[in-house]
Amino acid sequence: MMRLSALLMVVLLSGCAVLRELDVVPGPVADGMAVRPVFLATDRAAEADDPLSIFYRGSGRGRAGALSFGRVDVTVPPRHRVGKMEWALKGQWNPRTHFTAREVFLYPGGSGFTDAVQRATPEGAPVMVFVHGFNVAGAEAVLRSAQVATDAGARGAVVAFSWPSMMRSTAYRADRRRAQGSAAALSGLLAELAGADRPIVLVTHSMGALVAMEALEELTRAGQAAVVARVRGLVLISPDLTAEQFMTQLRAIRPMPEEVTVMVSDRDQMLQLGGLVTRRRVLGAGQGVDALEALPVRVVDLSGEASGFGLDSHIAGMRVPRALEGLRDALRDVREDRR
Repeated sequence: MMRLSALLMVVLLSGCAVLRELDVVPGPVADGMAVRPVFLATDRAAEADDPLSIFYRGSGRGRAGALSFGRVDVTVPPRHRVGKMEWALKGQWNPRTHFTAREVFLYPGGSGFTDAVQRATPEGAPVMVFVHGFNVAGAEAVLRSAQVATDAGARGAVVAFSWPSMMRSTAYRADRRRAQGSAAALSGLLAELAGADRPIVLVTHSMGALVAMEALEELTRAGQAAVVARVRGLVLISPDLTAEQFMTQLRAIRPMPEEVTVMVSDRDQMLQLGGLVTRRRVLGAGQGVDALEALPVRVVDLSGEASGFGLDSHIAGMRVPRALEGLRDALRDVREDRR
């Protein structure tokens, strides 16, 4: 059964175009075109001949020994449709019709990165930190962060945390191990961002929830309550966790984020298959969600809107109106003052 489930997952993903690389398209900003800076922190290993490549390409080479910090200025097409991440399927990037990378910057260290994030975020507005899921390259992490932040009306900076997915549809188990191994790097990023003196809303998709919950639990165990307290909002979109795992970890996190939102769908075919592969009941697929009633958690059930096949059913939380409204509410509801 496990082999059959893994094969079905590959089949579902094989028909989906996957974004692996961005072209940098410099030039003037046309009328009606917005620019969304995406700050990026990653523990992916860079190509030896191009240290900037981790910000707009892969890389699936493995984990680096330290975080790298950068920024990609992403142009939003004038006719962008809410919920859609327009990109060039055949590599012919056009800023008028696609999200494109306009410029790429490398920060030599965390302090300059944090200062830039602070300047990009009005006082009192939250910084949105986005953690991607399974089988995602650095390029897709950047564009998806820009699309979600734009559609949710994020007022502050958006920071993408990109962990070293192997970027293979056959590597589900290996990606889970890599995600768990990146919790320390995300903890380091959150500690850096705490210096920006802005509230943080941590947004995850799929396997990204595994990274985020481990990171927050690690910070709690390390006595970093001041860092954890900066995370005022937590939004888990299609979390690849069991309900029991999520509840245990959330109860262990101190202080608990003020606003916690979990988005689920019983039509999420990828999580259903992932659960079969690993013999788990997956929360993001709506399994065990009733148990969350005992916690101060807002549950957004997207089952009625998450139509689509394969990957489309899995990314509903980043494209359907009700999900984007839920994220917009989470960003709006976070306040600067702490209880």
